[in-house]
Amino acid sequence: MITMRQVIDLNTELNQYEVYIQNLRYELDYELLSLHEALQNKEEKAVQSSKKRLFEITDELQQYGEL
Repeated sequence: MITMRQVIDLNTELNQYEVYIQNLRYELDYELLSLHEALQNKEEKAVQSSKKRLFEITDELQQYGEL
């Protein structure tokens, strides 16, 4: 039999997962904006940095099955 505590713990874990995924999506949006600005300003170092982070974020989202 499942106790109320187990239900609460599961719900908390799910909420933390959802918050984490949402934060990754926000970070993805931010990095896309940063990449766009870096491309417009022809800042090669910033372009490479944003692209690297974008690949990391998308890889992580793919691992969680969110992409």
